[in-house]
This record gives sequence, C-alpha cells and structure tokens, in this order.
Amino acid sequence: MKDDQDTILYLPGDSKDQILKSPILKKYVKQGYEVLLMDDPIDEFCTQHLSEYEKRKVKSIAKDDVSLIDQGDELAKKKLQKLKEMYKPLTDWWKKFLGKDVEKVIVSNKLVDDPLFVLTSQYGYSATMEKVNRAQAFQNNDKSNSYMLAKKTLEINPHHSLMKELLTKVKESPDEELDEATKDYAKLLFNMALLNSGFGIEEPSDFTGPLQKLINVGFGLDRDEPVEEIEVEIDEEPEEAANEDSEEINIDDLKIEDLSVHDDL
Repeated sequence: MKDDQDTILYLPGDSKDQILKSPILKKYVKQGYEVLLMDDPIDEFCTQHLSEYEKRKVKSIAKDDVSLIDQGDELAKKKLQKLKEMYKPLTDWWKKFLGKDVEKVIVSNKLVDDPLFVLTSQYGYSATMEKVNRAQAFQNNDKSNSYMLAKKTLEINPHHSLMKELLTKVKESPDEELDEATKDYAKLLFNMALLNSGFGIEEPSDFTGPLQKLINVGFGLDRDEPVEEIEVEIDEEPEEAANEDSEEINIDDLKIEDLSVHDDL
C-alpha cells in the first residue's frame, strides 16, 4: 500500500468476481487507491471490530463515511457543494418518494460511469452482513438489528445522463403532477442500484412491476396494457368419429380363462 494512503480500505462481497465488478470500486482504483477484497463474511465480521491497524484507520468503501476528497482540496469541496445545491430538488424528492427504504439521498463523487449506488451508514450493516443476519432467526426479534439494516444511503452520479434527465423531470413538475412513467423509472433505478450493490429486494413485484410497464412501452403498448383472453374455437368431433377407435366387446364371446379368478374367493 502506498505511503500516502492513510486508511486501509476494503470492500466486502459474495465473491472476488462480484467485488471487482462493483461500481463503487472503479473510482478508487482509478485514483490509485489500494482496496482489500473480502469475499468471506468472516472477514468483514472481524474488521468491524478493528478500527485501526498500525496507526492506519480501517474502513469499508461500502459505507458512506469514506470520502474521496482530500481535506485540503478546497476546490473539490466547492465543486461537490455546488452539485449538491444543483441536485437538491431531485435528492429531496427522491428521499420523499422512497420513504423508509433509504435514510438519505445524496450527490456522490465516488461513481465513474454508473448512475447510482447504495451504501450503508457507518454503523449499519453492509449488503454481505445483512444477508448473514437475515439468515439468522433471532434477527426478527432484535429491533437494533432491524434498525441498522434499514439505514441505506442512495448516492447518485450528477454527471450521468439519466440523473440529469431525472432532475429536469422533477424540476418541471411538482410531485403531485409528476407522470407515473417517471416515478416508475425512479423506483426501477433504485431497485437496480440495490441489486448492483449486493442487496436484496424486499418485494420483487416492486422491481418486476415497473419493469414490465417499461417493456410494454418499448413494444409500443400502453403502460397498463390490459390482458385480453384469447378466444379459441375448437371443432367438436362427430360422435361416431370419437368412438370409431373403441372396440366393442360382446360378453357372450368371452371365455372362462379370460376372466381373472381368485383362489381365496
């Protein structure tokens, strides 16, 4: 690790291949940071209790408390603040729209070519630990765990075309007048970010429903295209034709050996 990197960074995930494809990793690699890849849940469990190692802080880049801006870089800070002000209509609306699904929606400087990503708070569980805890039966009775699971941060890329377009839509229309298609896009983008960040989706229909509507539009159909039952006509076969393959049996033609006789009768 480089001498000027004062923090030991790591990123947890289900496998090395999955971690390497993570949108949040690209910017760190691009800027020359070294990041530990942790593909075993026990790794992250151990690092949660290790805040410092050899005078260097230990932090997960899957948490929202890690900054890519140097403390002395005032120009970068001002640029980020300007972008936050520019996107305030969208971040405020999106937080209200998603409700309890996220703790906050903020402008990010950690993404390269992806529109958005989901991180967790400093003290919340990562996607990996969330899966581990969901697998444990005691979670349902532990309110502190459920609280930590819910603290997600949606970080958006202000330079991405999708975010620019969504900002324009929100600024042009008040919340109550925003068209349903735009709301479907916003919900779909959030669920895509959840999956891309390693999280699961509570209600699969929240993902498949809007997706199906958008596919309808892509095929030139109405968003809420009704399902119309196809009328199928079946030609009825004549009774003689239906019975022509059946063989008529005359009881008088049966022989005694053709009958099954049980000795115990």
